[in-house]
Amino acid sequence: GRDFELMSRLTQLAGIAIERRRSEDALRASEARFRGLFENVVEGVYQSAVDGRIVSANPALVKMLGFEDAAELQALPDTSGLYVDPRMREATIARLHAEGEVLSAEYELRRRDGRVITVLENARLVRDENGAVVGAEGTLTDVTERRRAELAVLAEKERAQVTLQSIGDAV
Repeated sequence: GRDFELMSRLTQLAGIAIERRRSEDALRASEARFRGLFENVVEGVYQSAVDGRIVSANPALVKMLGFEDAAELQALPDTSGLYVDPRMREATIARLHAEGEVLSAEYELRRRDGRVITVLENARLVRDENGAVVGAEGTLTDVTERRRAELAVLAEKERAQVTLQSIGDAV
C-alpha cells in the first residue's frame, strides 16, 4: 500500500510540474507575441511614469520623434520639450486624470531635428493594485501627411468658392 501511495504522490507531483512547465511555456510564448507586436507595430507605443518620464518606447515612436534609440528618449526628464504648445500637454494630462483615458487627442510635437509633426494620441492611466496612479500608457499616430492633405482639400474648396463667387458677381 505504501508503494502505491508513493507512486500516486509522485505521479501527482509530475502532473503539477508538467502543468507548471506548460503555463511557463504559454507565458513565454505570450510575452514573445507581445514583444513582437510592440517592436513591429507602426504606431508609436509608450509607457510613462507619473513624473512624465518615458519608461518604455517602441522603435516606431523612437523613429517618429527622430531619436537614435529608446534610451535617448528615456533619458529626457519628461516629455514637455516635445510639445510645440506645452499647454496641450497639460490639458491632455488633466483630461487623462479626470477621465482615466484620452482618445484621439490631436496636437503638434517637435521632433529631435526640430521638424514639427501632427500626432493623434490614445492613452490611459495606469494604476497599481491599490488604485494609485503610477503612470500612463498609450499610442501616438503620426497624422502629419493626412492633416496636410485635409488642409490642401479645404484650401482648394475655398478657392473654388471664391472663384464661383467672383463669377457670380461678374454676371
